[in-house]
Amino acid sequence: MSTRTAPALVGDGAPHFDLSPDDLRSIVEESLATVGPGARVLAIIPDKTRDDNTDLLFPFASHALATKRAAAFDALVAQGTHAPMTEDEKRLKIGAHKGAMPLLDRILDHQWDNPEALTTLGELSASRVREITGGLLD
Repeated sequence: MSTRTAPALVGDGAPHFDLSPDDLRSIVEESLATVGPGARVLAIIPDKTRDDNTDLLFPFASHALATKRAAAFDALVAQGTHAPMTEDEKRLKIGAHKGAMPLLDRILDHQWDNPEALTTLGELSASRVREITGGLLD
């Protein structure tokens, strides 16, 4: 894995203009700059209730990671308390219906309601969250 430090912010945008697919591809590629060969990457994606660009972004990321010789690319659907998506809905959400999806391994469901499926990795204190967000959140 690379030891390069990723930039704190990648890309740009503003409320008064839309980003083109080429702009989005460039931002995704820049965001993945520090991913090295052999890496396993997990993308946490919104569920079908969110209208977003996951169907564009995920294929861009998949192709960029394949170029970088990553080992696998998985998705975790952050469905919250919504009903789980079908396999077809998941594939549609990530853009897998549009063509080749290199490295796609698994599309997982976040099992928020199954305590046996959850692991606590740690906690962020209010002061650390304030620090990370520049005082925007506690």
